Amino acid sequence: GSTDFGDSQAENLARTRELIDLLEPEEGILVVGYTDHRGDASVNRRIGLNRARSVRDRLASLGIAAGRMKIEHVGEDVSNVKEEDLWKSRRVEISRIGEPPKQE
Repeated sequence: GSTDFGDSQAENLARTRELIDLLEPEEGILVVGYTDHRGDASVNRRIGLNRARSVRDRLASLGIAAGRMKIEHVGEDVSNVKEEDLWKSRRVEISRIGEPPKQE
């Protein structure tokens, strides 16, 4: 699974950064990497986390404090998907979560 950014993804993240700037500075951000249902669950978990981590790192490079962001993975969220629609499961979603995540 790829975690590379093309031009359109980089533009989307730049716009996302602008939206995050509208939030209160103390609000946390959840970055969730999704994978499809194919393949080994442990491999999918790694891919999903890598996707989320890659987006978090890009947002941090754009000035969003990494400590505000929490990453997670959700795999196998869609079953009985047509082969040509699997790409819909391979995504990252970003949402606000109120308080920033506790750092471990």
